[in-house]
Amino acid sequence: MGDEYKFYFMREIIMKKRTRKKLRALWGLLLVPVVLTGCRIRTTPMGVFAQILEYAGQNNSQASSPHGHGTYHTESQPSSTPIPQMDYDSLDAIGEVQTIMVYLVGSDLESDYGNASLDLDEMETAGVDTAHNNILVYAGGASEWQDRGLSSDECTVLLLTDTGFVPVDTYPAENMGDPLTLSSFLNYGFDFFPADSYSLILWDHGGGPVLGYGVDENFRDLLTLDELSEALEDSVGAHMTKLEWIGFDACLMSSLEVASVLAPYANYMIASQETEPGWGWNYDFLSELSDEVIPGDVMGEYIVDSYMDYGEYVFDIYPNLYSDLTLSCVDLSAYAEAEEALNDYFAELDTSLDVQNYPRLVRNRARVRDFGTYSSDMNYGMVDVLHLLELVGNDSEAAQAATEAVENCIVYSDTNMDNAGGISICYPYQTDTDYRDACIEMLYYLDFAPNYTRFLEDFYAIENGDTLLADREISNAETSVTTQNDGAYDESDITLQLTPEQQANFASGGYYILCKARDEGYITAEEDERADDMYLFIQGSTRVTLDENGFLHAAYKNNAVYMQDQDGLSDIPMILTETDISDTENRYLAHAVLMNYTDNWESQTAKVQIVVSDEYPDGIIRSAIPLDHDDAELQSASKQLIHLDDYETMSLMARCSYVTRDDNGNLLNFFDWEKSGWMMGFDVDLTGDYHTVVQPLNHPENYVCIFFMKDSQGNTSYSEMIPLK
Repeated sequence: MGDEYKFYFMREIIMKKRTRKKLRALWGLLLVPVVLTGCRIRTTPMGVFAQILEYAGQNNSQASSPHGHGTYHTESQPSSTPIPQMDYDSLDAIGEVQTIMVYLVGSDLESDYGNASLDLDEMETAGVDTAHNNILVYAGGASEWQDRGLSSDECTVLLLTDTGFVPVDTYPAENMGDPLTLSSFLNYGFDFFPADSYSLILWDHGGGPVLGYGVDENFRDLLTLDELSEALEDSVGAHMTKLEWIGFDACLMSSLEVASVLAPYANYMIASQETEPGWGWNYDFLSELSDEVIPGDVMGEYIVDSYMDYGEYVFDIYPNLYSDLTLSCVDLSAYAEAEEALNDYFAELDTSLDVQNYPRLVRNRARVRDFGTYSSDMNYGMVDVLHLLELVGNDSEAAQAATEAVENCIVYSDTNMDNAGGISICYPYQTDTDYRDACIEMLYYLDFAPNYTRFLEDFYAIENGDTLLADREISNAETSVTTQNDGAYDESDITLQLTPEQQANFASGGYYILCKARDEGYITAEEDERADDMYLFIQGSTRVTLDENGFLHAAYKNNAVYMQDQDGLSDIPMILTETDISDTENRYLAHAVLMNYTDNWESQTAKVQIVVSDEYPDGIIRSAIPLDHDDAELQSASKQLIHLDDYETMSLMARCSYVTRDDNGNLLNFFDWEKSGWMMGFDVDLTGDYHTVVQPLNHPENYVCIFFMKDSQGNTSYSEMIPLK
């Protein structure tokens, strides 16, 4: 709501000196928000890691590393050459049971926060049986390495020994977003570290099936799914030996489209539907390695459990570092049956898709669990497959068969989220048109469930077709506000009457709560002659319901969130946007400026997440994410969670706006109203006790509600202002 998206052209990334068909040829024109490309969330400063890493027995030991310094590459071009051969006979021992290859694209996760180095520390201290197993790491793709003496103008092959990692090869930096680099590393592992079983970990950012995996910040490149497929074919395919498992220690990669790429080359996929916290996987699972091969489904369970246990451990110590967690182990041998069942179901759904049932489908799509929405302003369109089938399937036999087939793929999964079943599919909705087109092109390239691709094309054709709703304005609709019989304002029902045509084409809606700036005493007519037309946004939500009589209800009960500090309760509520609703909690975001001023002046703009739930009826500050982005060109903005205790003051302010209408006299979107130049809000003292308080609105007569309704084709209209008392 009102978020301003920053876009830029991804032109450099598509400049590849190859003639084969490339997905990049389409998404080179794709406008992508700067904020996040499925990156792992940067979560904790080093001081905090020093404490929480005790859980995994960390001692931050360093292994020896190659020497060499110099400038790093900035050209966006492939420059990969096969990894030089080494005299591996000089090593003390080569394990013969399992070889796990780690493709470590350091990116800004390493150059800014040292997360790659920390994970190397975890691997060293995990107690790996190196006599029987090889942990082989290919490290590159970072503009700077925080630890271990690695150089940005080199790529290094590291082998884990009983004394830690040792470099076994170094050579000039190569583009880790080039498939030749990955295939060369895999061939290197096959040729020089033979074992009974092989596995691969892909470490870095993930952007889902449309954008791909990894961000080499030196070459400004990443691996799209077609390139990942090429790399695997030229290595795993050439050796005709399947990997036991491929794991993504990266965001948003547990999808059916990704599984379709991996299925010919691995037995299992281990990946996350949601974004990952910056610490990523807990590599203690490597301690399970022994003198016997561990099957992929068993190792997958170890990885999932260690990841979830570690996350919950961190959250217990630092509640404001909370992150949504998902991790799944997928049986790729069952993938083909799942794709076939989904293909059959979407053939059935596409046949029934027309302008009459399209609005119902849109309403259900809007309710499906999306991933990557909190930690990024980008809409990835990644939805949970099982939740999608539950909401749109209508209990048909084809939907039930597809559900069973997908469930059979998911060997093991765990999550702290609702409606996260283990694997996703890309179904863009209310997203950028170019991103949507890139999704369609990606599906065609993969030949993924052709009936699903046709369904999406038909779905978007109706969305972009002739107008279905002739009269979509709700400015003259009947409205009402009712309170409890005793006159208390702690429960209310705000309603808006829709016409039958509007009901039939209703897709989604929401409401804004606005504060009258003058009536709250912030602005006087002497200070601004237009003070009577000045309002402040207080809260926005999409939590509305449409009843059988055509009334749209705003779910506005006991959800005014105030701040309490040692100076007392704030005069007005926090300025919040509701971002997620479940059966157990409501989530809100507030924009804030965090400041220090006693010793050295310091400020940080941030998004602060507030959660109200049965466990926290007065709300809790769950996390804070910085808003400034240091490296927009590489789509890898800083997402390190902030400790509010590191600051002295939190300023919660917003701009007041004048009522603004279109040429027909209808209200515009509040965020398109004329800006007044006045700011309104309050400061919170963070040096003492502070907490949120949920209570009825103080002075409800100074607040109004505006409904907005979006029809099935994405057109939005706004009601008149409804006084709350």
